[in-house]
Formats: sequence, C-alpha cells, structure tokens
Amino acid sequence: MDIRTHIDDNGRLLIPSEIRKKFDLKNGSAVVIRVIDNEVKLINISQMLNEAQNIMRKYVPEGTDLVAELKSMREQDARHEADASSFHNRSGKKEGHK
Repeated sequence: MDIRTHIDDNGRLLIPSEIRKKFDLKNGSAVVIRVIDNEVKLINISQMLNEAQNIMRKYVPEGTDLVAELKSMREQDARHEADASSFHNRSGKKEGHK
C-alpha cells in the first residue's frame, strides 16, 4: 500500500487517518522508527510487545508463571544478601570495609 503524505515545517510526519485506524495509532501512541537499508519503518509499540511475547511463548512451557518465578528468584537473592551481611557483622567486620 502506497499513500502519499508530507512532513511539515516542524519535521512532523502526517500519518493519514486510514493508516492510524488500521494500526490502532491514537494521539500519544508510542511508536518505534526503524531504519532498514533505505527504508523507514514505523512500528506500534503495542504490536512490538505482542510479537515479543509470542516469540517468548515458544521457549516457556505452558502454565509457567514468569512473574512468580522472577519474584521467587529476587526473594531468594535478598535472603542470600541478608545472610551474607549478617555473617560479616557477626565476624566483626564493619559494613563498607573489606
């Protein structure tokens, strides 16, 4: 599909309404401008996130809750840091000194 448009004096590109509607672009929508060879590609951020999620689904087993796994890993890291800090304090070392 080729549609002619223009760039105004402030460098803004007019995106025709039919294109905005087709790609669900609203006032304030975030987009990425990607330059490939000699072409400029405009990508809706929401579409990009959906594509990334679809790619990740191939590598994550069904029913896996990545948010819960990340939370668990961070809680475990925090416990290890607290244990290490407690060990250093009991062994007479002052915090901030090696």
